[in-house]
Amino acid sequence: MLLVEDLCVALNRRPVLRGISLSARPGTLTAIVGPNGSGKTTLLRAMTGEVAYQGKVTLNGLDVARAKAWQLAAIRAVMAQETQLAFPFSVLEVIRLGLTSGQNAEVRDLPQRALAEVGLTPHASRNYQDLSGGERQRVQLARALVQVWHPVAAGGARWLFLDEPVASLDLGHQLQVMRLARRFADAGGGVVAVMHDLNLSAMFADRLALLAEGGLVAAGAPENVLTDALLSSAYGCAIRTNALPSQGTWLLPQAVAG
Repeated sequence: MLLVEDLCVALNRRPVLRGISLSARPGTLTAIVGPNGSGKTTLLRAMTGEVAYQGKVTLNGLDVARAKAWQLAAIRAVMAQETQLAFPFSVLEVIRLGLTSGQNAEVRDLPQRALAEVGLTPHASRNYQDLSGGERQRVQLARALVQVWHPVAAGGARWLFLDEPVASLDLGHQLQVMRLARRFADAGGGVVAVMHDLNLSAMFADRLALLAEGGLVAAGAPENVLTDALLSSAYGCAIRTNALPSQGTWLLPQAVAG
């Protein structure tokens, strides 16, 4: 289980997050949503131990602030919003970097299997720097996957932390990535994803955490968080939420004119 208690973060002495408390369980996909500058990425980085914070974060009972890097690497993988590489690695070499942090190095064909999962098998030998932004994003997802390939291991559930995993992707690849994340959760792993697309969040997430101005506005099931009042307050504009009753598909226009 992921447990965040009274989390506060300041970057360069500027408060970014204040009093955040929430939880996520294995077997679920939790989406962190909210307007730009609300602290979504900072919250994810605190959860994964990448930024200092006040409060407490535990992952599978492990105190993230006190845990050693190898302990965290064994149970969680992180896909950052952007990843810069200074060396001319091939796509397959980038994906193999995940093996150095995980416990699956003995599975020799694992990088190729992860590459197939994200639909990039023909690009294995290409220079990573020559890929489009969306292709690089999928390579980084494959790298994270090989680190926690088995959603449940002897020590318990493993976790995927994804920062805007569909931001640079076309619609078809957005669905591919979200289905992959959904399968990981359905197999017993935990997924926490920073998302901008409220439609995709409603379609795939079990729970949402809505942030605004560094605070938690609401957390819960999509139907309880994606309300006109909560969204309008968080995004600072009038928003009307609609649903198609027969399919249960959410339609979320950005704003109401006038």
